[in-house]
Amino acid sequence: MPRRNNPFVTFLMFLGVCALGYAAYHFVVVERIFDKKALATPPVEEVDRIRAVLVEGLSPDDCFGGVTGLGWRPNSQRFRVVVEIRDGCGKAEAQRLGARAQQLVERATDGKHEAEVQLMLLGQELYLSLP
Repeated sequence: MPRRNNPFVTFLMFLGVCALGYAAYHFVVVERIFDKKALATPPVEEVDRIRAVLVEGLSPDDCFGGVTGLGWRPNSQRFRVVVEIRDGCGKAEAQRLGARAQQLVERATDGKHEAEVQLMLLGQELYLSLP
């Protein structure tokens, strides 16, 4: 026995599919919700200034060995700092240095950018401090 479809229900389903198509078009094409909004790389002078602030602010600490890397992550819109710590320092000191480095970067950029800090001990990662 054949099943008979109700034309009213079919019309409502057609309207629902059209509404979903329009919503998809609006958000994907017009609003561009999938576009990445990457910021431009900061100038070299600003990066050098932030490096100097980090070295000056962390140098009084006995565990601080030096800033070995400072880069910009455009997709996450934050700085990536690599700090070398001296032998004999543990994870607690690394956590303290990481938190201090994050504060220094935020203060140096007037709160515009965050930083993720990787603390290295003898060439291996000891701690990674994320914002």
